[in-house]
Amino acid sequence: MAKNAEIPANAVKIRNYDFLENKTLQTVRMPDSVTVIELGAFSGCTGLTSIQFSANLTIIEENAFSNCTGLTSIELPPNMEKIGIHAFQGCTGLTSLRIPPGVMEIGGGAFFGCTGLQSIILPADIMKIGPGAFGGCSGLRTPLIWKSILLAWGASGGDVVVPTEVTKIDHGAFSGYHGVTSIAMHDNITEIGSFAFDECADLKSIVLPAKITKINVGTFWDCKKLNSVRIPSSVTEIGERAFFGCSALKSIELPASVTKIRPNAFEECTELVSIEIPPSMTRIGMGAFVHCTGLKSIRLPQKVVTIDDGTFFGCTSLTSIVIQNSAAEIGRSAFSGCKNLKDIQASPEQKETILSQMQT
Repeated sequence: MAKNAEIPANAVKIRNYDFLENKTLQTVRMPDSVTVIELGAFSGCTGLTSIQFSANLTIIEENAFSNCTGLTSIELPPNMEKIGIHAFQGCTGLTSLRIPPGVMEIGGGAFFGCTGLQSIILPADIMKIGPGAFGGCSGLRTPLIWKSILLAWGASGGDVVVPTEVTKIDHGAFSGYHGVTSIAMHDNITEIGSFAFDECADLKSIVLPAKITKINVGTFWDCKKLNSVRIPSSVTEIGERAFFGCSALKSIELPASVTKIRPNAFEECTELVSIEIPPSMTRIGMGAFVHCTGLKSIRLPQKVVTIDDGTFFGCTSLTSIVIQNSAAEIGRSAFSGCKNLKDIQASPEQKETILSQMQT
């Protein structure tokens, strides 16, 4: 394969996947006739180090340059209007970025995981930035804030205080940050995006704002040192894999407002010894506590009507369970591997189901 991209002189677009995963490609020079770079055109071109964009380029589509890890800089032309979702995701070699004034939209995840980025300049009049557009840009030197949304933290570690102008934490805003040990947020923040703090390896404690209503998908994914979380009474739902892999979390207090625990919410929280399920709870999702090997006892309140598949799978230290609703359905493998469960307070039918599952 050639090291230089051969693009016809009168081409108006670079087509879908034209140079997909061309590992030998090093340079791209586009004629000024090109206005669109389509889906995945240069995705995975890890040897690509230099791009000369068309002066008339207006749109870069989804995944066009994703995982082009050799790119260290790009100069986007002034006529640019839109950068598609995941367009430059995983371009870890990029160190600085200036978005031209004409760009009106940056798609979700467009620069997600560009860990080498140290500075980003956004135009003042940009209309739309999708979720996680700059999530995981952990090399930034200053916080990136747009219209009161914290897009990426990019500041010092230690004890973090989120600026008072922020009302929303974006998807992946703190993703992959090392050195952040605690985070304090003021009560003007009303929303925290999915995977906002995932893989914050040094995060130990966090105080959540009083107005949020949901702990989103993967919010604290794999925060292995997290041992203290205060959940406000405004929260009604714990999202899927919200605390997945938080292996230092020993206890957590769920407020009475919580009615749903989504699938795998506390999976592999291996140090979790106890959790009090509030009386408002109606359903515990599939695999919610799978492999919580430190969990010793659980009481499920009257309103719980379903204990989903694999809810307590592999909870090897579980010795006691109380199911207050005798009509609650027990899903497949809900108690599989709970071989030390001795005290079962449930209806005869529920107890029979649990005993049969324990041996599998």
